[in-house]
Amino acid sequence: MNNSSKIIKIFIIIFVILFLKYNLNTYDIKDSFKTIQEDNYNLTILNDIHNKINQKNFSEALNIISKLLTNNKTNNKILYLRAKIYYEISEYYKSLKDCEKYLNLSNNSNNIEIYHLLVLNYIKMFDLENAKKNLKICEQIDRNNLINADLFVLIQKEERKNEENIRKYKQYPAYLNFMKNLYKMGLYLNKIEISFISESYRFCIATDDISRKDLLLRIPLESLITKDVAKKGDMGVYFTEKLEKKISCSSSLLISNIFIK
Repeated sequence: MNNSSKIIKIFIIIFVILFLKYNLNTYDIKDSFKTIQEDNYNLTILNDIHNKINQKNFSEALNIISKLLTNNKTNNKILYLRAKIYYEISEYYKSLKDCEKYLNLSNNSNNIEIYHLLVLNYIKMFDLENAKKNLKICEQIDRNNLINADLFVLIQKEERKNEENIRKYKQYPAYLNFMKNLYKMGLYLNKIEISFISESYRFCIATDDISRKDLLLRIPLESLITKDVAKKGDMGVYFTEKLEKKISCSSSLLISNIFIK
């Protein structure tokens, strides 16, 4: 092989090396630019969701989040924001589930905000034991966080209310158990609450202004049973001939009465 051929081969090798290096750098730049674009896009969307939450446009914020989840762009920030929205619109069961998803997906379990939200949900769902359990986690993460003290006061307030009602009404513990179980199954109760006025009577009172479009109550399917199913279950012993005559329909839905012991 003569010198000229060797020189040509060397030039070809150098050219190939430079060409490959250029392409690799170009792809790195393209990938980096794409990542930056995606980050800016996500930041824009997150800011939009935050703005709508601050403006109390919860339905619009949920629509944006729903599209993000449909496009498989689920991340912890999105789950946390949706959990916050669900809490604001009294969907405590859904908010709780998103908090749990957040913790399952996260490698960092030290986000105190998600535990604060868990505590608030448990308080609303009549589950003070779990509320106190998660408040302890908040204390472990940041003992000096002022929200911890506020949540502690809320739990104490609910405990005093329960203790007072338990002294007044024998059936109040059964009511607490009833509500806790319903919320665990997905109860939605909005702008109304149940209040005892005597041992035998309870009534619903409005806790906020109610409009025609408001959905006040959604009872989970799992808590509804037909009369025939009830007769076959634990409640069957209560279906006397006298009670049968009082029930005018044969297959309508009945709410399982957990007050009965």
